[in-house]
Amino acid sequence: GFDRLGVAERAKCSILIMSLWSISILGFFVSSLAFQTSAQIQLAKAEMNAFRGHWDLVSGLNLASLMIASDPEPYEDSFRDSWHGEIKLPDSWKEKLSVRMEDEESKLNLNLAGEKLLAGLFEILQKDEGIRFREDTKGLVKAILKWRGGKKNQRFEFLEELLLMEEMEGEDFEKLKPYVTVSSDVTSFPVINVNTALPVVLKAIVASIPGDEFRKKEFLERLLEYREGKGEEEKIFRREELEPRLLASKLKLSPTVERIGLLNSLLPYLTTDSTTFHVSISIKDGSKKAEAVIRQREDQLKPVILFWNEDRP
Repeated sequence: GFDRLGVAERAKCSILIMSLWSISILGFFVSSLAFQTSAQIQLAKAEMNAFRGHWDLVSGLNLASLMIASDPEPYEDSFRDSWHGEIKLPDSWKEKLSVRMEDEESKLNLNLAGEKLLAGLFEILQKDEGIRFREDTKGLVKAILKWRGGKKNQRFEFLEELLLMEEMEGEDFEKLKPYVTVSSDVTSFPVINVNTALPVVLKAIVASIPGDEFRKKEFLERLLEYREGKGEEEKIFRREELEPRLLASKLKLSPTVERIGLLNSLLPYLTTDSTTFHVSISIKDGSKKAEAVIRQREDQLKPVILFWNEDRP
């Protein structure tokens, strides 16, 4: 046994055992170090990809902003403009990014709409669009007004704040979201762009103003018919035409006292020049996407970012 070995032999055995033990510890250390190095490399790669993805999304936003700034008719925005809908990107970007843009001023502003207008929108969405809300719409209108008129007199800073109301369920929020906004460049009326406004929003605004129901219906039908311009060249309303008699003439309506009064009530709600836009950006490999609301006037090279949310699909 070990006890019978000589001093020299025992020393050799001890050295051998210590050597094997050291090699074992060293192997474990090297293996652990290799694992940590590999993990750090993978983490660094992930961080770099996230960084590149972020700046790709920012590039998409800049391309959208450039489309707005390049609009040849900045005072008359239209849903036929090149910036509206799916944007045609330069060759260097079209294989990497997808960018969609819509006019926020085509929607109803929840921070500025009165009770009658809000109730009218919900009613039209249910009647004309067949949308069924889980919660009672009267309760939703009251909750919106309560939020705005509470002790802090607060405004909705972004749409998702609607989900903080007890009355708003996620399903109802998704149904309402395409028709409303909380961003505006004005502070008095819920102004909409007459050239891009969603028909249900236009109908809700026309229905909310005082006047004969038949005349209001007549005006709305003429307006939508003119805007569609079926079988003809593009038809849009010009800024200088937002005047009662000019607008009546454009829609081929005789300028009676009743019609002029109706248009005088409606015109504070209308514009042709939008400054607030919603941008959806996604990387085509599915790695990241972003949603933004920007404000950009014709004299601005860079937009003001009102809302930015970046996430994985």
